[in-house]
Amino acid sequence: MGAQIKRIRISRHWLALAAAINLGGGQVVAAEVSEGLLTDRFVFSLGTFLLDTKTEIGLNGSASQVGTVVDLERDLGLKDADRFRLDANWRFFERHHLRALYFDTSNKVSRTLDRQITVGDTTYPLNGQITAENETTIFELAYEYAFLRRPTYEVLASAGLHVADFDFSITGNGTVGGRPVSGKTETGSATAPLPVFGLRGIWEFSPKWYAEGQLQYFTLSYDA
Repeated sequence: MGAQIKRIRISRHWLALAAAINLGGGQVVAAEVSEGLLTDRFVFSLGTFLLDTKTEIGLNGSASQVGTVVDLERDLGLKDADRFRLDANWRFFERHHLRALYFDTSNKVSRTLDRQITVGDTTYPLNGQITAENETTIFELAYEYAFLRRPTYEVLASAGLHVADFDFSITGNGTVGGRPVSGKTETGSATAPLPVFGLRGIWEFSPKWYAEGQLQYFTLSYDA
């Protein structure tokens, strides 16, 4: 069982959606969509997203040992990854939508540390070889309003809430209470709410084809 992550800081997290495939109007299609895309009551989309994040995690030990605040990108080299995502949209009035979203991303890296860090009960030394993994799963429910709407396109602003699940692990040689240990793994997890704001646009550039783009921003500061 992993420990509870005591601190998470995400200072920026951009999410862009492009080239989604619509499954609207009750028909499963590959890029070609129903003629009522901008008026369909229900729309399901599968697409891809691009991430740009800065994430910090702190994991304290069992004996009140304070863990190092670790920058996952700078200290561990856990880079952003591109993944697929699934959306569902309900247009309950012409300009008003409810949108649900699910995505997850998992990153794993092995590297040599350029500073000493303490994670949980273990201290991993400078120049130590470690393997780290971080997985984030997010569920979103958001309200959207189409502030600009024309027969072939619309632009929407959104506000909502994510529920984010974080799972983190690190493995390597280190010390626990001053005693050397080999291949020691420390794990941690946390679940936190996450407010989110965004813009989304959809353009029907021919009777049966469309392009969609979405940009979201969210920030999280969490201390257990």
